[in-house]
Amino acid sequence: MNGIGFAKSIPFFCYFMYNTTAMKKWPVLIISSILAAAAVIWLLTSIVSGFDSSKAQSIDESTALADLLAPAIAPTPNVVNEVEATPSPAPSPTPAPTPSSMPEATPAPSPSPSPKVTASPEVTQSTPAPAEPVPNSNPVPAASGGGNYLSIENPTLPTVVTINSPLNLSGIIRTSSGTITHVHGEIIDPDGSVAQFCDFAPYKDNFSLAGTVNASLHFYNLAVGKYTYRVTATAQVNYENYEQVLVDQPFEIVAAGSSKSEEPRGGAGGYVSKLSGGTDNQSIIWDYFIQKFDNPYAVAGIMANIQAESSFNPGANQGDYTGDAHGFGLCQWTWERKDNLKSFADARGAEVNDLYMQLDFIMYELDNSFPSLKTYLQNATDGSSAAIQFCKVYEVSASTGKRGTFAETYLNKFALP
Repeated sequence: MNGIGFAKSIPFFCYFMYNTTAMKKWPVLIISSILAAAAVIWLLTSIVSGFDSSKAQSIDESTALADLLAPAIAPTPNVVNEVEATPSPAPSPTPAPTPSSMPEATPAPSPSPSPKVTASPEVTQSTPAPAEPVPNSNPVPAASGGGNYLSIENPTLPTVVTINSPLNLSGIIRTSSGTITHVHGEIIDPDGSVAQFCDFAPYKDNFSLAGTVNASLHFYNLAVGKYTYRVTATAQVNYENYEQVLVDQPFEIVAAGSSKSEEPRGGAGGYVSKLSGGTDNQSIIWDYFIQKFDNPYAVAGIMANIQAESSFNPGANQGDYTGDAHGFGLCQWTWERKDNLKSFADARGAEVNDLYMQLDFIMYELDNSFPSLKTYLQNATDGSSAAIQFCKVYEVSASTGKRGTFAETYLNKFALP
């Protein structure tokens, strides 16, 4: 009897148990209950065993079918993956085929493209393009002789200088292209060493030697002998630096009264241009401007104004220097011109109350801001008129005071034959 047949007999057991219970036959009832429970357990065990046998048979059949179809559905080797994977030893002793003899890769069934095999970055990396030139904020002069972008106009290059006298070196350096970034002046000793030098960084297309290089090279400190003064400039064109030697002039320092020294030049009214050779402020200022103008009337007119403004004191100050309305220096500069004086001094590394620096600044302003007045002074024939004209144009003052009288005083003091 199997589990199914036994299960069919369960209703009869139930009927039997009912009737037995009704008849109160307890021993029979207990035995019948035990037999019924055993029958239920046997039934459940048979059902579970049958399910497990069926499942095992299904798995065995699936495994057999997979083994039968395995050769037909074996995947095609992926050539791309073999190329990209790290090489490993071949499983067979047969040498691995070379790339030329390998079979052509079968396209992958996936719609996405296969990875593209490229050469290593070391092989395919290209050389980067040159960077754009960057302006040099601190240019270094290039080798001499390159470019010919620089020239000097209307140069005055003396060859003989009396001892203890400044040199009247002048001229305008210009560039045909770019910007003048560096100007270097120097005096060469007879033995070839550099006795003095100066440097400027104008950063514009023109540069005046008067009041800059000429005043910075203190020729009056040199002893008698033969020297050379040299001026070199650098132009920056398209971020390239071109240096040229513009002045390379031998000259001689001679003793006062030497036959080589220049004779005083006469002027209208019998006054002559000559150097005082003094060391006080009045004498230094007279000698400085005589070298610039070679005209005693022009120099007398300038000195008359300096006396009226500051009494020849380069440190004269009407008040706090920082106050724009307070006059400062030889000519009592105010407002923007006082600021320009301070910038001029800073650019040369000089104190703002330096006498020689202020004389250079007067010439700088005459060259750049008052060229017509400079021309007038060069051709002046009267000291009083020169003083009044300088007062009105340069000092911008409506009151001339005693400046005409002061001019005559300095003519008689410094320019008598």
